[in-house]
Amino acid sequence: MKVLFCALGIYSSVGGMQQFNRRVVRCLSELRLRGPLSAFVLALWDGEKDVKECPTDVRFYPCNCQKVLTLLRFGRLLLREKPGIILYDHVLLVPLVVIARLLAPRAKHILFTHGVEVWGNPGLFTRGIVRSFVQMIVSVSNFTSARMQQAYGLGEARFALLPNAIDVPDNSGANRLTEFEVQGQYKLLSVSRLADRYKGHDRIILSMQTILRTFPDTHYYIVGNGPLRDELSAYANQLGVASNIHFLGWVDDTALRNLYEKCDLFVMPSTGEGFGIVFLEAWKHKLAIIAGNKDASAEVIQHGVNGHLVDPHSVEEITGAIVSLLGDATTRCRLAQAGYETVGDKFTHPIFRKRLAEILLGSLKAGESVAS
Repeated sequence: MKVLFCALGIYSSVGGMQQFNRRVVRCLSELRLRGPLSAFVLALWDGEKDVKECPTDVRFYPCNCQKVLTLLRFGRLLLREKPGIILYDHVLLVPLVVIARLLAPRAKHILFTHGVEVWGNPGLFTRGIVRSFVQMIVSVSNFTSARMQQAYGLGEARFALLPNAIDVPDNSGANRLTEFEVQGQYKLLSVSRLADRYKGHDRIILSMQTILRTFPDTHYYIVGNGPLRDELSAYANQLGVASNIHFLGWVDDTALRNLYEKCDLFVMPSTGEGFGIVFLEAWKHKLAIIAGNKDASAEVIQHGVNGHLVDPHSVEEITGAIVSLLGDATTRCRLAQAGYETVGDKFTHPIFRKRLAEILLGSLKAGESVAS
């Protein structure tokens, strides 16, 4: 079996989609489906320096952000390799399906979806391609599937579920983390790009005014960069809480692991998560979570079982949840432990790989006519 994976970016940038893509490539290196699997990966944003990150038994074609080069390599791979399955990591790549229908008419097409990119109304061209030619749409959450079904006018049968996963360390203690200096008796943490208002950083900053009255030695650490950083920093100054808000930018993996270990609560009351892989990372380090209840966060997190869900629009609910959990170490530990167990039960690499294998094999049985 030959599989071609077309992606925007895999190794050249960070983010939930890129983590998902890296895991897909890793699985393509490991899987054996009806015999050996030959995998080819085409990445628009990646460059030559990223080749070393890819498994050696996967043929990797970085395109250095060059769209024409991407099209040429895509066409060449179709004609030379004749893949049986073509994977697309983003709806922006859907126009490639038209080329593939001409050059590799027997190939089956699978589109990965993650969240907001497929929640809105698509253009007629994109909608038509997806409805007519994409055999299977694989989503990280049922929430995203439902939103896309409504936006694209698709039936539920076209969709498959492939939740995000992480690598869970063993419990030997051999990988204990080095010291990372943080302030505060109580420490809150968020990890995300500072480019999306729906993440809720501003509402957490506003809640700090009340939190500091009850727990004056509370500090909020924000990992991530983006155009909202200066605006959020100015907002913290305006509210008089800037000395307790720490914008760390992007940090290396060791520093991030230390932050997860040192902090007391992971807080991200988002309204637009298609999944929220950072929740899995927090659970991996046994950190209790506060999240929003209006998006796919509520599909990943069970309120009162392995996390705390709030109305993400309500500063009062966000504040109340933080104050309650900061004052109740027993509940924090219980939620964190349950989250850690949830990762082991549902969101590990072997589970992801098994599900991806089922999806690939299932696509081969899909009929040529997919309009529904």
